[in-house]
This record gives sequence, structure tokens and C-alpha cells, in this order.
Amino acid sequence: MGPAAGWRWFKTAVIATREQPFALMGITLFYMFSMGFLSIMPIVGAILSALFMPFGTVFIGRATRDAIDQKAPSYGILGTLWRNAFARKNLVYLGLVFGFVLITVNVVYSLLSADELARWALTENERLDWNTVRENLPYDAILAALVIYIPGLMATWFAPLLISEKNMTCVKAMFYSFFGCLRNLLPIFVLGALLIGTTLASTFGMLFVIDTFELASIEMYLLTPIAFLLTTIAYATYWPMYVALFGDVNKD
Repeated sequence: MGPAAGWRWFKTAVIATREQPFALMGITLFYMFSMGFLSIMPIVGAILSALFMPFGTVFIGRATRDAIDQKAPSYGILGTLWRNAFARKNLVYLGLVFGFVLITVNVVYSLLSADELARWALTENERLDWNTVRENLPYDAILAALVIYIPGLMATWFAPLLISEKNMTCVKAMFYSFFGCLRNLLPIFVLGALLIGTTLASTFGMLFVIDTFELASIEMYLLTPIAFLLTTIAYATYWPMYVALFGDVNKD
């Protein structure tokens, strides 16, 4: 698939968000806050958030599909998904795999970065001394973590929808997801560049307006909705990417 596909995914996400802006923004915020709330729970937080990830991902994907079809997305999508015994079982398995990847990444990073982080110092105001941070960046730990995280992310990225929409088992869905990402890295990079570029342009543009018209007192009221909108568009790219990469894959 050529690089122009990245632009098509981005454009479709913008159209979906335009069709159902409040519904999709609400669902996106629900997903983000649910993940955040679960992740901060003591002891089991990482596992619970990892288990929710596949269900929330399918929720966002199907909600975007409905928006594209000019239908109002419903929170009932989650209930329908949970009642599907095959999908529920394999999404739970996928969540456990995703949780294992995250825990492994955290453990590897913590072990390899311990010496460098111990050399980070604080200033007299109890803030990080950025000179010590720059001098002791844990490059080896970061590289090792990425070597584990990126393949894990590729294997789990499209797997939720492959399970829910194509009736694939967890293992098969991860296989298709990994190689689907691997074979389409160029349009994925283009999409990433578009999302980053749009975010930077919107942020600096709004900061220019705030500075020009002296709106610093209401800065958060202006930037927060834009941040939510851009995040919604980013999540809304998930469904068009899935359709483009796997729409012709037959169900079991």
C-alpha cells in the first residue's frame, strides 16, 4: 500500500469526527479516562488496564464505523461485544499478552536504567537538574525497551478488530496484525507525520492567537478542546486503517 493511504486514513478520520464530533470525543475520553483510572489502581492496575485495552479499542473502531455511516455511536457496543463469548475470550487473552508486554518493558527499562537514574540530581528548589538528566540519559534502557515494545505493539495493534470483526483467534489475529503493520510501514509513517504536523500547527497557531490577543487568562479553555479534538481524530484513524489493511481478509 502506497504512502497516499496515510492521507486517506487521516481524511476519513476527520470526516468521521465531523459527522459525530461530540459522540466520538465522548467515547475517546471515556476510553482514555478508563485506561487512566484502571492503571492507577494499586497492584492490579497494569493488568486491568491491559485487559480493557482490546475492548476499548474495538469500541472506538466500531464507533468510528458508525460515524462514517452517519449513525450515532452507542455505548451499547461494549455490551454487545461482551456478550459474544468467542470475542470476549480472545480479547481477554489479547489483553493478557498486552499486559505481559507492558510489564516486561517496564522491568527491562527499570533494570537497565537504574544506574543512570540514580545520578539524576535535584536543584535547590527540589526540581530536576536537567544538566544531570542530559548527561545520564539511559540510552541502552530506552533502546532495549523499544526493541520489546514496538513488535508487541505491532502484534496487538489491529488484533482486537481482527478478533471481533473477523472471528480470528488471539494468536492468528496477532500474526495478521504484526505482518499487516510490517508490510505497510510507509503509509503508517505518513499518517504519523500528518498527526504530529496537525498537532504542532494547531498548538502553535492557538498559542499565537492567545499571545496576540492577550488571552492567557483563558488559555486552558482554548487549548483543552483542541487537544480533545486532535486526540479524537487520532483515534478515529484506527477504523479506516483496519479496513484498508484487512477488509479483504476472510473470516474463519
